[in-house]
Amino acid sequence: MRRATASAVALAVLLALAGCAEASVDGDLTDDWPALGEPRLFLPVAGVCHPTESPREVSAAQSSVDCAVPHLGETVHVGAFPVGVAKPPPEQAAESRAAFAECDRRAAGYVGAQWRSARLRLDVAVPTGTAWARGARWFRCDLTEVTGVEQESPAPVLRTGSLRNALTTGGPLLLGCYTAALSRVGLVEKLTPVDCARGHNAEFAGVWPVPERLDRPRRDRDWLPFYEACSRIIAAYVGVPDDGLLPARAGIKPVPTSAARWRAGDRAARCYFWLPQRQVQSSLRGGGPAALPVPGR
Repeated sequence: MRRATASAVALAVLLALAGCAEASVDGDLTDDWPALGEPRLFLPVAGVCHPTESPREVSAAQSSVDCAVPHLGETVHVGAFPVGVAKPPPEQAAESRAAFAECDRRAAGYVGAQWRSARLRLDVAVPTGTAWARGARWFRCDLTEVTGVEQESPAPVLRTGSLRNALTTGGPLLLGCYTAALSRVGLVEKLTPVDCARGHNAEFAGVWPVPERLDRPRRDRDWLPFYEACSRIIAAYVGVPDDGLLPARAGIKPVPTSAARWRAGDRAARCYFWLPQRQVQSSLRGGGPAALPVPGR
């Protein structure tokens, strides 16, 4: 009797479910679901760090980490390309150079000083082609600590801690003193960083942002404005007159950015000076004429 009752109940439930299905199914499997919203465009933010170096194109899948944990890059600013740009511009395009110029200014404000005066590299990342087609127009400004700026392709440094205001109080990132290795004809072939308290014969003095009207030097005569600009910077750094006698006081070494970075908008030269016949054991910054005397005077 119990089995019959259970069977009857089960049959009634099945019939009821069948009736509900027959009443509700209309053959269209999509019109009863709520419409999905448009996918949101990925927008990067400043003040976050990344475990990898900055790529040229960035997707939403790229991970970010807290700057307190080891990382290779840090986003210091996010800007926007003009709306009329039809596709992601190559690095050499005018739009990319304008983006680099904006990143340049913002990076200096972020770290608290001219970022090229430190072991830092600035890169500009853009959206992927897919994101661009959906309307993304941002560009991302990333700083990376590197092993040095004197070599052509310095390696990135795995660091901890944010770069925000990192240059306001000095520190190990800033460029300083060097040992200069000279060629047979007396030109600087290599600059090796060294503590300023140890014997050295060269020093970094500052950065010259190169005007747009000038190109990267290729011939001897192209170097003249670079030497003139670095002479002014070195004279102000040491505290000696900018009267044309600086080449007698010290050697001058302008180092423009690499050809590839120059094309991408990184138009600048670092200015170094070197002592042909002596070594010193402290920085010559602010040392005045006594620090860089004119020979024979």
